[in-house]
Amino acid sequence: MKRIVLAVALLTASGSVFGAARGDDEAGIDTQPGCELSLRAPASVYFRGARSRGYEVFSDARHQEPLQIQVEHRGAPCNWSLTVGSASGPSRPALEGPGGGRLGYEVREHPNGENLLTADFSVFGATALTGAFPEGGQAEILTLFIEIPPGQIAPAGAYQDALTFRLFRDNTGFDLADERGVMVTADVPAALQAAIGGMVGTGLVRTDVDLGQLRTGLRRTLNFTVRANTEVNIAFASANGGRLIHEHAPASIPYSIIFRGDMFSPEGGVQFSHSASPQPETHEFEVLIGDIPGGGLAGSYTDTLTVTITPA
Repeated sequence: MKRIVLAVALLTASGSVFGAARGDDEAGIDTQPGCELSLRAPASVYFRGARSRGYEVFSDARHQEPLQIQVEHRGAPCNWSLTVGSASGPSRPALEGPGGGRLGYEVREHPNGENLLTADFSVFGATALTGAFPEGGQAEILTLFIEIPPGQIAPAGAYQDALTFRLFRDNTGFDLADERGVMVTADVPAALQAAIGGMVGTGLVRTDVDLGQLRTGLRRTLNFTVRANTEVNIAFASANGGRLIHEHAPASIPYSIIFRGDMFSPEGGVQFSHSASPQPETHEFEVLIGDIPGGGLAGSYTDTLTVTITPA
């Protein structure tokens, strides 16, 4: 049997970038006589993701990032309402990133609750959290959950959007008591997937290819599939310097690779750049058998050709 063994190795990279945020941890003090209401909120919250790598576009793992908001009260008893709005708009709230990339996201009262995001600056017609305080000084801590639903494809990079929390008095005409801004940030790491010989993976994918009966000038077309959210480099390298090695004897047969119309020997490793797509793309290349003096020594010949795909 004459065969060439191919392997695909994938590397991914990611980074963490935090956006600027509006807001602080200091409580605002409302001077309205009677019921005094104020908010405390962090300046920003970072979406870590299910594996603490940010939002991974090819993962279906669900993750919710907690966010604590504190409502503080002094003075006369009163009811309160809290709304949250997104700077990216009411119809499709989204974190925005490079190349016009967008990641839709939600803010929930509890993990399976309804989405609280609204662009309405008052409580009228808005989804609001409500509560009531008796006379005196009290505080209530609200734990909200930020979720970026899985299944969204976006370019690699840093994403952000500004949330605005508005606190209203319900028993004094829905007047605004306080507001705070929180910047939501997330990283989308470079992501790659490849398939060869029916095997799909994000690390090392290996398959065996039988070239059949070897002869000078024999061509065999092979292919691999790539999907990525970033530009990639595709490199070819031979374990035996671009030669098929006899299984027992000190004999070898040279071969070349033809990719994108270029023919080359994989002995030194050859690299190509490619603007990949999140949708699977199939790439073909040919193995071209070189000169076999005297027909060659009978037996089986092998080599390992590694196709390495990395973010550019």
